[in-house]
Amino acid sequence: MKRELYNNVKLIPGGTAVAIDRSGFLSAIVAASVTTAADGQKVAFSVTHCDTQDGEFVAVDDDHIGIDGPLREAAVKTGDMLNVDIDLLGCKQYIKITPTTEATVVYAVVLGDPAQAPV
Repeated sequence: MKRELYNNVKLIPGGTAVAIDRSGFLSAIVAASVTTAADGQKVAFSVTHCDTQDGEFVAVDDDHIGIDGPLREAAVKTGDMLNVDIDLLGCKQYIKITPTTEATVVYAVVLGDPAQAPV
């Protein structure tokens, strides 16, 4: 089973604000590393979705898009690392995960929880 990890996740480095094909994946994690942040700065994420890669993306209005409820704004400071868990069950094929912050942050998106995985 440990060797199945590579076949059951998809990593998108810097994968924010770009169209991501989530076909076959039911959840995502946004990994964020805060490199520079002033006192009181925050980061928030929004998720939009669409049936096509170049279509009009609309906001996901699911209150359960976050694993434990709506996505919330988080206070950050330099050196923080964040993992934001996202439930993609009701989303269309293409998603965009867009951060809003004035801090300098490096991101990666990991898709996981494949609809079909070996037992």
